[in-house]
Amino acid sequence: MLVCNLCWEPYDENLGLVREGLYCSRRRCEGQLWQVDELLLPSIILMMNKGYFPVVFSCGHFQAGPRKDAYIMFAPDETSDRLTTPPLGFTLDHEDDGSVVIWRRFEEEDMYKRYIAVAKASLDVLTWAQGLEEITGQ
Repeated sequence: MLVCNLCWEPYDENLGLVREGLYCSRRRCEGQLWQVDELLLPSIILMMNKGYFPVVFSCGHFQAGPRKDAYIMFAPDETSDRLTTPPLGFTLDHEDDGSVVIWRRFEEEDMYKRYIAVAKASLDVLTWAQGLEEITGQ
């Protein structure tokens, strides 16, 4: 799903008139359009409102395949140092470049069990985001 990173208005990708990287034409906000995993949208909005700015994210995939991970990457900055505890069921890694990645691998082979695991993971991330300390001065 495409959304504006400032006003959070959704855009219909099926129209063929919009794509990631373009600028929002609504409300004269001129935010940039981002590809956002719908299951993570509430968490991403909450994190950004609290001063944390994830740069790459996915809540995982329902289909079986080689990439079964849910992940959120934060750019190296002063806020990434505040991330010390991952969401329930996730791992938190501090990378050599200073970025922080929280991730979870889905091992469920059964399609319905995978659906449940991906949906639960998105709720675990939302619960975690609700508990993040708000960063002042952002």
